[in-house]
Parts: sequence; C-alpha cells; structure tokens
Amino acid sequence: MKKIHLHIVVIFVLFMVLLCGNSYAQKNNYHIHDSGTLKGCVTDFSTKGSITSANIRVINTRVVTQSNSEGYYFMNNIPIGRYPVSVAYKDYPASQSDTIIIQTGDTTILNIELKNYAEKAKQDILDGKVYLTLKGGFFVPYPSIETEKITSKYGFEYKYSGCMIEPEHADYNKVIDEYLEKRNGKGWKEHCDKEIEEMVKKENKKQNNKK
Repeated sequence: MKKIHLHIVVIFVLFMVLLCGNSYAQKNNYHIHDSGTLKGCVTDFSTKGSITSANIRVINTRVVTQSNSEGYYFMNNIPIGRYPVSVAYKDYPASQSDTIIIQTGDTTILNIELKNYAEKAKQDILDGKVYLTLKGGFFVPYPSIETEKITSKYGFEYKYSGCMIEPEHADYNKVIDEYLEKRNGKGWKEHCDKEIEEMVKKENKKQNNKK
C-alpha cells in the first residue's frame, strides 16, 4: 500500500514538473511570436555615406541600439505595435521617423537619412517652419504673443538653444538668414529689431501705468 502511495506521489510530482515546463515554454513562445525585428542603415542625406554609432531608439519601448561601422543596425524582440523611431548623432539634429509597424515574426526595414543643420534648414523652409536659433542668454520680452506677431510678419520664429549657439546651429542660421534676406530685403533684421524694441517700450509703459 505504501509503495502504491509512493508511486502516486512520484507520478503527481512528474506531472506538475511537465506542466510547469510546458507553461514556461508556451510563455516564452508567446513572447517570441508576439514580437518582431527592425533593421536598416543610417546614412548622410547629402553624401550618402554611412553613419557609425548613431543612436536608434524605438519610442515607447526600451529597445535601443547603435549603428555599426557600416551604418547598419538590427533590433529584435520589439513588441508588436506601431512606433516612431528616433535617431540621434552628435553632428546632426535629432530626427524622428514616421510611424512604423512591427508585426509578429516579421522584419521591418527602415533606412534612415540624417540631414545636417544646413539641410535641415532648407527642409524647414520648404515646410514653412522657419526658425532663428538664439543663445539662452538672449531675452525677448513678451515672446508668447506680441513678439510672434512681429516675427511672423517677417516669416520666422525665434527658437532658443542652450547657453551658447553651437557651430551646427550657426550653420542652420546662415541658411535661414540668406532666405530671410531674400524674402524681406536687406536691412530687414534692423527693422524687425526696431519694431520689437518699440513694442517692448509700449508694453513697459502699460505695466508702469498699472502700478
């Protein structure tokens, strides 16, 4: 009788081990089958040369990688879904792709061309998004409404950087300056600054009258 009970216990234990193992396998298979991969190449928009060590991130996931010495990258175990992909490299403005689709067991190909600051400026002009980058120490009073009314008349917006304008931002500004001079004529910047100065005086006067 004891032997029978022992056999029953052994069989029960083996059954539980097999059941747990099968559940674990199913769980892992679920993880594998409900994810996909992403691969592609990161290149320079102008030269078409490969970009090494660019940081590629699938937004809203923890999946991150870098491009290799030939500009190629590969990312696996990405949960199925729709995601934009961000790419960053020290000599280029940060870039974000359109939404990609990751499907179960499939490989999505996304080749990325990074534009330098000058090329980015040209694209912004085409898109009607023209910015002048200012160093952080520069202060424009009343920027939210009144300043925008003036700058929009001249076809641009102010955009703030850190404590100083980096060389790549200067490259961006150079292209924008040339475009705005062609659009508004020579001396436009002085006219714009004068209008902002007059606006500031009026706003300061209003503030003083309220006191």
